[in-house]
Amino acid sequence: MEPVQNSLLNPKQQWHKAQRKRTGEKSASAVFLWGRRVVFEERAIFQNDAVIRMPKEFAERAPEEGNPLFWAGTQPQHLFSSSRLHFTLALSWTFNRISDENIADITKVIRPLVPRIFPESIVLREETFLKEEGSVSVLYIASPAAGGARGNVLFFASAENRLLMGNIAFSMQDAERMEPIALEMAQSFRWTRKRRS
Repeated sequence: MEPVQNSLLNPKQQWHKAQRKRTGEKSASAVFLWGRRVVFEERAIFQNDAVIRMPKEFAERAPEEGNPLFWAGTQPQHLFSSSRLHFTLALSWTFNRISDENIADITKVIRPLVPRIFPESIVLREETFLKEEGSVSVLYIASPAAGGARGNVLFFASAENRLLMGNIAFSMQDAERMEPIALEMAQSFRWTRKRRS
């Protein structure tokens, strides 16, 4: 277990130096990723009932393309990516019941399941963003994968008292740059449809 943890927590130093040279700083509505300017926008999802910030160039993909990226082989309902960006956004709105008041506790339920969902994974961060328009809980994990260690920012929200799950997946080689972007994307999720009484 120790070698796996070391390989996940200590990515190659030379690669990070090269990556820092190739990436820039945030601008008002765009960031520079892999030497390219990437524009972010709020995108309506779930038939315009919710919004989340994501790259403007992200297109919706077939859900089966998300198998290696989402919840131990289950297919997401929505999968977004771009051929030139090295990360994905997957979303599923489940029938599991949870209120917004209890969303901060969801990580206590999910965290013990993480090793079964993502074998040999490590939880790097756990956080809840309390917002008036709906709270978002986040688990940031690193897990081994065929092409190298993967970072997964898992996020959870209550949408009409049903659990919404999201996963922003990227290579751990890109973690230094991608972690703050993925956390900002997760935090931006909000349910916009009027709640039914």
